[in-house]
Amino acid sequence: MFQDESVSLATSVCMSCIGYGPDIRKQRIEWYRKFGRRFNFALFGFSSIMIVGSKAEGLTRFFESDFDLICLLNRIICIENDKDTSGIDINTTVLIMETDDRCPGYCRLMLSRYNSSFVYHALNRALLKDEAGRLFLSSDGFLKLTGGWFLSSPQVMYLPRAGPSLPMFFQNLHFDRVVALPCQCPDILNRWAERPRNWPPPDVVQKVVSLEVFVAPVGFKDSNSYTLEWRYCFNRAETELIINLNDTQTKLYVLLKMVVKDILKPRRKEITSYMVKNIVLWLTEKNQQTLFHEKSLLHWLHKGLGELRTAIATKNLEYYMIPERNLMATSGLENDQQSVWVDTLTAMMDEGPMVILRFQKIRQAIISYPEPLLWYNKIRTEFELILFVVISLYAPLLEFKPLNDSAFHEYNIRSSEILHEVHKRLNKEGIWFYDIWDLMLRMMR
Repeated sequence: MFQDESVSLATSVCMSCIGYGPDIRKQRIEWYRKFGRRFNFALFGFSSIMIVGSKAEGLTRFFESDFDLICLLNRIICIENDKDTSGIDINTTVLIMETDDRCPGYCRLMLSRYNSSFVYHALNRALLKDEAGRLFLSSDGFLKLTGGWFLSSPQVMYLPRAGPSLPMFFQNLHFDRVVALPCQCPDILNRWAERPRNWPPPDVVQKVVSLEVFVAPVGFKDSNSYTLEWRYCFNRAETELIINLNDTQTKLYVLLKMVVKDILKPRRKEITSYMVKNIVLWLTEKNQQTLFHEKSLLHWLHKGLGELRTAIATKNLEYYMIPERNLMATSGLENDQQSVWVDTLTAMMDEGPMVILRFQKIRQAIISYPEPLLWYNKIRTEFELILFVVISLYAPLLEFKPLNDSAFHEYNIRSSEILHEVHKRLNKEGIWFYDIWDLMLRMMR
C-alpha cells in the first residue's frame, strides 16, 4: 500500500512537470475561452464557433492534438416536440426533435416553422418529405450542403468525413469541424440533474443545465433512418464537468487517454478517448470526492482500467448524459480484438505500481535527470504562454483593428531567445536540429 501511494505521488508530480498541472491547465482554458470570444466577434451573427475537446479542457498544447470545433448555426432552433414555439423569434427557423422509436440519444428534425428570407434557405434542399407529408431535415444532406461553409481555403487539405466531423489540415494543425444546430432539451438535462450523486456539486449541476446543447448531423449506424437522424451533443456541459474535476481525477483521465492512444492503439475508433471521458465522469459521480487525492492516483487508475476492460468485454458503456445510450453499440469491435484488449488490460491491472512504466511520457520523465527536466518544463511553459500572447495579438485583425506592433515585437524576440536557448542546449548534448520551426512544433506537441 505504501508503495502504491509513493508511486502515485511521484506520478502526479511528474505529470504536473510535463504539462498536466493545474496552473498551466487553468491558463490554457482561459486563453481558449478568450480566443473563442474574439473569433466569434468577427462572424457577425452568422454562426458561433466553439473550441471543445482537449483544447478547451486545458489538457493539450497548441500543436499536441486536434482542434475540435463546433460550428453552430444561428437563427435555427430545435425544440422538444411538446414545447410551445410562440415565444421564439419569428425570424428563427424552428425544428421539432422527434424521438419516437429512435435509439436513445438520437432524434429526427421535423420542420415546424421556416424563415425563407434567412441565408440558410439553401438548406431546403436537405428537407425530405415522409409519407404523411411532413418535412424532415436530412443529416446527410445537411452535411453535404454545409461542408464548405467554414474555414474554406485553397491552402487547406480536406480529409474524408468521419461521422459528423469534417476534418481538415492547415498549417500543421488538424481541425475536426462539426457543423451543428442549437437545441433546447430541458427534459434530458433535468433527468441528468436529478440523479443521486457525489459529484458535481449543486452549483456546477445548475450551470451545466443552463449551457447550450446542440444536435450533430449523424445518425445511429444500425438505424433504418440513419441519414435522417441527428445526435444530441453536450460538449459545453462536458467541458464544464472536466474542468471541475480535481487534480487527481484530471490526471486519471489523461492516463486513461494514454492507455487508449499509446497502448491499445485502435485503428478504427473501436474505443476512443471520448469513451474514457465517460468512464472518468461516472467514477467521479459515484464515489466520495475525498477518496480522490495524489496518493490514490494508481488506485483509481486500476479502477479505470477495470471499467474500460468491462466496457470492452461486454461492448457496453453508458453515456454519462443519457445512460440509455450505449456508446459501444456501433463500435465495430471484433471478437479477436476484444480478446486481445481484455488480456492487455488484465495484464496491466496485475502489474501493480510498475504499470506506470508502460506510459512513455511518464517513463521518460522518471528516468530523466531532475535538473534538465525542470529547466525544460519551465522554459517550455513560458514559450507556450508567449505563443498564446502572440496569437492573441493577431486577434484585433478579426475586428479590423491595428496590431500592437511594439508588444508583438517584444514577445517575438523572447520566443526566438527561448528557441535558440533550447537549440543550443540540445546541440551540447549531441542532438542536432537544423530547423527552428520544427523545434518549435516539437516543443508544443
